[in-house]
Amino acid sequence: MSDNGQWTAPESPQQPPSDQNPQGQASFGQPQTSPQGYPQPQYGQHNYGQPQYGQPSYPQQPYPAPTGWAPPPQPGLIPLRPLSFGALLGVPFKVFRRNPRPTLGVALLLQIGQAIFSGLALAGLIWFFYLRFESAYSEDRNPIIAGAIASAIVFGILQSAFSIATSSIVQGVVSLDVTQGAIGRKLKFSQLWKLLRPRFWTLVLWTFLAGAVLLAVAAVIIVPVVLLAIWAGTALASAGGTIAIIVLVGLLLFALFMALAVWIGTKLSLVTVCIVVENRGIRESVSRSWKLTNGYFWKTFGTLALVNIIISTASNIITTPISFVFGIFSNLVSPTGGVSSTVITSIVLYLVLIAVTLVLSSISTVAITACYTLIYIDLRMRKEGLDIELIRFTEAFSGTEPADGIPNPYHARRAPGGAQPQPMPPAASSPWNR
Repeated sequence: MSDNGQWTAPESPQQPPSDQNPQGQASFGQPQTSPQGYPQPQYGQHNYGQPQYGQPSYPQQPYPAPTGWAPPPQPGLIPLRPLSFGALLGVPFKVFRRNPRPTLGVALLLQIGQAIFSGLALAGLIWFFYLRFESAYSEDRNPIIAGAIASAIVFGILQSAFSIATSSIVQGVVSLDVTQGAIGRKLKFSQLWKLLRPRFWTLVLWTFLAGAVLLAVAAVIIVPVVLLAIWAGTALASAGGTIAIIVLVGLLLFALFMALAVWIGTKLSLVTVCIVVENRGIRESVSRSWKLTNGYFWKTFGTLALVNIIISTASNIITTPISFVFGIFSNLVSPTGGVSSTVITSIVLYLVLIAVTLVLSSISTVAITACYTLIYIDLRMRKEGLDIELIRFTEAFSGTEPADGIPNPYHARRAPGGAQPQPMPPAASSPWNR
């Protein structure tokens, strides 16, 4: 206070010169300053709940914000994380319900078209040669039989080619639909066919080669196996054995052949998906499928085996009652077993069984192909961190349709001078696989 009775602010204490405070110690009432320039709290002073210098101020909350596990995003058919065994079994049966027209509809349409084409062509071929055989002289019937056999061989080749083409279309379309559905896209058949068309003939060639190799291996292995079994059984039987030894030896060798076939088939089960999704050639796709299944053989085999068992069991449950009901219906219509009623009932039963078989075959093809594709996605998530790439892709291109300017998230990164995929860095690997 001054002498005139008015209040004045007290003067702040002066900082002692640097030569008087050489150790940098703070005077009474002055905060000590750190070398970085941030004030340090003094003894007896607390700033709990108050923002420090250089730190942002946040509104006070009665409870801290919860931090914990967040579920993975699921923009479409599957969650973007490595799939569980139950998902690998259940999701394939959701494919034709989510997008039925380009999957189940196309498969059923192609199956019906193939059945109609085969039935009409075979009926016409049989009728043609039957009429010629009946009206020909006895000396001309042998050439007619030879011509019928040659025509049957040509018909079988054409039917096989048509079957390969239709199965390739279904497999390619379903594989693309599953991979696009995983990132939230629901495409029409025309859009899926546009993506499949550049790889269609490669897929047809692989389907043909796989079937031809299977037949060749069966012919090369089964015949020697049978001959070896007969020889071994005969040798053992001459030494005092019985015919049961021949049967046991044959069954053992056949079991070894089946085990080899199942192992190779499982290792190459992802070739079709690699051809269609990654735009690879046959040789690269074979190598790719072989490496992706390394370490996951039993999981891949078990998933495919269970899906096939489920489909086979469901087919038997459906077809067996139909045959039983139509047998009872035939007896009710013609208790005496008349020829006309029996023939009509047999034709109706045959047509109904064909229709049911076509529907079940279409469902089976879609489900098994979808299972192959889901296994492919799951293995790439576990080995290459594909889930991270898909999450980034959906964040950047959510709601967009495939176009020339949009990258394909399933294209594996390749080394500059080779065809093998470049491994992802450890930081980008899937956190769900740790």
